[in-house]
Parts: sequence; C-alpha cells; structure tokens
Amino acid sequence: MKPRSNHFWQEIVLCTYTDSDWIESFRMSAKIFNDLCFLLRPALEPKPLLLKSRESLSVEKQVAVALYKLASCAEYRVVGNVFGIHKSTVKKCLFRVVNAVNHLMMEDYLQMPNIYKTSKIAINFEMISHIPQIFGCIDGTHIPILAPSEGYRDFVNRKGWPSYVLQAVVDNKCRFKNICVRHPGSTYDAAVLKDSSLYKNVKNIIPQVEMAFGRLKARWRILLKRIDVDHTFVPNIVSCCCILQNFLESRNEQFFQQWLNDVVEAEIIYPQPANIINQERDDISGSTIRKHLTDYLSNNFPLRTSVLR
Repeated sequence: MKPRSNHFWQEIVLCTYTDSDWIESFRMSAKIFNDLCFLLRPALEPKPLLLKSRESLSVEKQVAVALYKLASCAEYRVVGNVFGIHKSTVKKCLFRVVNAVNHLMMEDYLQMPNIYKTSKIAINFEMISHIPQIFGCIDGTHIPILAPSEGYRDFVNRKGWPSYVLQAVVDNKCRFKNICVRHPGSTYDAAVLKDSSLYKNVKNIIPQVEMAFGRLKARWRILLKRIDVDHTFVPNIVSCCCILQNFLESRNEQFFQQWLNDVVEAEIIYPQPANIINQERDDISGSTIRKHLTDYLSNNFPLRTSVLR
C-alpha cells in the first residue's frame, strides 16, 4: 500500500492559508467554511460506535475534499493525491457532502420567495428594468456530462455534445430561486419549462440570468467540463452547487472576477445551444400578457423620433 500524507490539509491549509488562499482553493473564507461545516455536521459527523479499521475523516476534511473537487473539476485521483486519501474516498466525500447540502440546506437557500420577499424583489427589478411585477429572470444552460451508452443520443444537444439542461430562476441579486435539472440535452426549452415546478406554480417571469450562470460556473468549475460521475447523480451535484452559490452570495463572499475567464474558455469547447423559439400555438393568456407589456413599454418608453426629415 502506498504511503499517504496529510501534510497539505494539516500543515499547509490549516496553518498557513490566508483568506485569499481559502477562497481560491475552496471558494470561501475559513470563517464561512466553518459555518458550512456546522450546518452539515448532523449528516457528516463520524459515528463513534462503529468499529472501523481506519480513523474516519473529520467533518472539516470531508467538506474540504468535496469543495476542492467542485471548485477545481480535478480528477478523483488528483484530489486524492492532494489530500493524502484514496480516490474512492474522494468519491465518497463528494457524494456524502452533496447529499448533505441538498438535504439540510435546500429549504433555507433554494426556495421561491414568499409574498413579502417577492414584493421587495419586484421593486428592485423595476428600478433596473422600469418594468413592474418582475420577481425573477428565467433561462437555461447546458451542463456537460458523461452520458450513458444506453440512450446516449437523448443527451446530445443541438451543438453535438451530451449534457443536462439546467433551467433556473434568479432574483435581482443573482441568487437562484428555482431550478429544474433532470432533462437530457436534446430536450427543448419549452418542454423543460412545462415540466418544472415553476410552470405549475407561477405565472409572471422574464430573463437576466446569464450573469448568475456565469458566476455559478466560475465558482464551481466542475460544471464547466464533463462531470466524471454517473449521469444519474449529476442533478444532485448541480443542485448542490446552486445551493452553495446562494449560501455564499447571501454572505457577500468575495468573488474573483478572473474566474470568469475559465467560463469563456470552456464555452469554446462546449458552446451553448441557441434557444429555439416556441412553435406551439399561442395561449390566449400569454398573448394578453404580451399585449399589456408592449402597451406599457410603448406608453412609458416611446421610441425617439429622428430629428432628420
């Protein structure tokens, strides 16, 4: 058995890392990291009564391993070498932490707003767009995956690479309020929308979400390249990243703008498919809403008439 070293985590990270180092490696400062560990501890705390041949990893190290994987998109083997653990242990840490985040944090960090919060968001959006009654922006993005051999073509999007579609609604602060990530890449946008909880429960929405997607992928780089896990677990990872993104945005955690360069480079390799205009017959209520919007815009923001005659 190869000797493994705990030096990086025990001696370098815990003893010498600055906040900037923490944010670069784990996407959050040491203080916020400890807050996250506190939230996840009920699900990750080692069980003392179980006899094991090896000492269990601490909650802090489990979370650090998972965050490093999510933030770097490095292979299991590489992450294992960094932390001095086997690659199978890296996978276990990732799955345990992702499930813990989804189970313990979703209710607080990924929910549609109540009436009071919706009103506040609408006021902020109106200040930006001058259009009333907007509480969120909706759009979709494709996440590269390792597609299964059976049903592979279902996952291939219009740009020719396999993916899952992530549909999201974000507020004026780029925080995710609703996501749907269960449809393969070949699915049309309208079909994803119709199958989401958003479509079943909400009526009034419009788009400004690209910035949120960019910040999400820049911070959690595992979403930029083909995710090397079983495709059935990918939605859990995407959901976890959205929750962690909201967790950090709600605490105004520092975001390094240079991270966005990775997003630009990744979309050269995995270009996003263009949205397809809905070809279905117009719904009367939808046409009515569009008519009200166009009337509002034309009355309040008329096109300038040229001074040239």
